[in-house]
Amino acid sequence: QSSPLMDLESSMISTRLSATEAATIGAKMFLLWMVLFAVYNATKVFLRVHGWRHRLAGAVHLLWLFVGAWTVTNNSYTKSAESRFSIFVYDVLLGIFGTTATLTAARDFPHKLVSNAVGQSGTLHQKAIVTQAEMIEHSFYQALNLWQATYLHALYYFANSNSNHKQITNLVLLFLVTMPWLFRHLLPVHSFSHNWKVYLKHKENTKNSKIRNTDGEKKTTASEDLEVFLYRIKKWQYVFYKHVILHGVNISLAVTSSTSVIEDSAIPYSPSWRVFWVLLNTSYVMEFFLQSMVKARVLSQSTMLWLQRFLMTISSLSALVVLRHVRVWICLSSLMLNFVHRHHDLGNTMVISFVAAMWNELYG
Repeated sequence: QSSPLMDLESSMISTRLSATEAATIGAKMFLLWMVLFAVYNATKVFLRVHGWRHRLAGAVHLLWLFVGAWTVTNNSYTKSAESRFSIFVYDVLLGIFGTTATLTAARDFPHKLVSNAVGQSGTLHQKAIVTQAEMIEHSFYQALNLWQATYLHALYYFANSNSNHKQITNLVLLFLVTMPWLFRHLLPVHSFSHNWKVYLKHKENTKNSKIRNTDGEKKTTASEDLEVFLYRIKKWQYVFYKHVILHGVNISLAVTSSTSVIEDSAIPYSPSWRVFWVLLNTSYVMEFFLQSMVKARVLSQSTMLWLQRFLMTISSLSALVVLRHVRVWICLSSLMLNFVHRHHDLGNTMVISFVAAMWNELYG
């Protein structure tokens, strides 16, 4: 006879599998639609001489995401050592393609003199243009994806080695994967909260200066209000990404036992992590690609916003499975130190990891 605890665990596993299956179907549908739509509009989106480097890099990256959604997310694909090596190669190329697409965009479409209106970002607003600063900032996070993927594969590799200093090795790897944050201050920073706060202030000032009474103005306001809502979602998605997916996962796996890393092969090989990783990388590039298609007049602003909401939904759904790979107190500690000791991600991460490692030594 099963116990209530076993029933609860079974229910959690069932929910996790259902979320993963739904996210997998959503990812396949979304990327299939994007590829077909891009091919149909290829003459306007890809087959132009101006900015050909970025167009080529973007096309390769989109196809690689599509390949990932339909191959490396399958359960049968992660069982053998050969397929796991191919997943490692896929992740490395995915990171390289994503970073290349962003850097070529900054080169071919610099937009150095672009200055958008208050509260507007080129990734969401119809009249705004993605600035070069936004592209450069984005390239940092694309490179972080590549670095984290390499770190997760390295953890699994060393967990299977015969080294007698696995904990030290893990902490060294953690130090290396967090090192890029030392250079974050050298790159542009764009705040989601700044966008909606400035926009709301501007909206209030405009309302006080004149009365809006036309249908066109009402529709514009409704669209802008939706953008503010999406900015808020993106803000909290970023907080979740930084302190759960990035620092939370990295620290939790660095201080866990090597046996747990081997058994907990969802990082980075199980279908649940695979679909999450594909959707995370898809979300990174789609906010730029979708707005580019709006600018090319092959996609309406309203359709773009609906696609963004759909992608946010399935990405958030897939992210739920990450929670079982992290220690909640580590994520909360990372978030707290982010407020009291800002811009010191490397130091904060290593302090938390040392505390966690000492706790393991003392209490197991």
